[in-house]
Amino acid sequence: MSINVEHLVKSYGPIKAVDDISFQISQGEVFGMLGPNGAGKTTTVEIIEGLRQADSGRVTVLGLDVTKATNKIKQRIGIQLQSPALLPLLKVEEILDTFAGLYHHSLPVNDLLELLALQESRKILVKNLSGGQQQRLSVAMALVNDPEIAFLDVYERQVEWYLTTFIIPDDYRQRILEAHRKVTATYDETEDKRRGLEASLARLKDQYRWGHIGQEEY
Repeated sequence: MSINVEHLVKSYGPIKAVDDISFQISQGEVFGMLGPNGAGKTTTVEIIEGLRQADSGRVTVLGLDVTKATNKIKQRIGIQLQSPALLPLLKVEEILDTFAGLYHHSLPVNDLLELLALQESRKILVKNLSGGQQQRLSVAMALVNDPEIAFLDVYERQVEWYLTTFIIPDDYRQRILEAHRKVTATYDETEDKRRGLEASLARLKDQYRWGHIGQEEY
């Protein structure tokens, strides 16, 4: 089993971001976490990556406990953060060379530039790249050590680009996109209901000049 998550819990003050979740991911499996903002996706992923401490639960990656073997795990995984901090005054090839030097094993920079269609941008400063080029560079940085597991934390609008870029089979890609759209539609519907209820409560408050209206149950 590549990743094993057991009864994971993480809270920020009174807010429980991750509430007793468990799952397993096998070698070679493409695993996606879909959900609205605030659902705990990034928190869960960062705990698995060893970037954040869980309140309780157990996580193993490639057979290693993330709380005891963080450095060993980081040599074997690749991470693309949702909002990566790129070094603006380095050229594209320089930043890949720099990151490659952090690992015991790395892929040739030329191969990464070709894979992510960045050959013509190799001499360009990171600060002068377009948004799409920066996104491709962040993926190249996540793959520079030829990872056994790659974590790609992406925004909603980027889902289809990732599925296409990494040549996931058409039928599987369509199932992921369909599930993603259903989650988004459900969230939008819930948000619409919440906003409608808040507007109704606000009108009642104005009409009857109530000092407080409880909203806990919606």
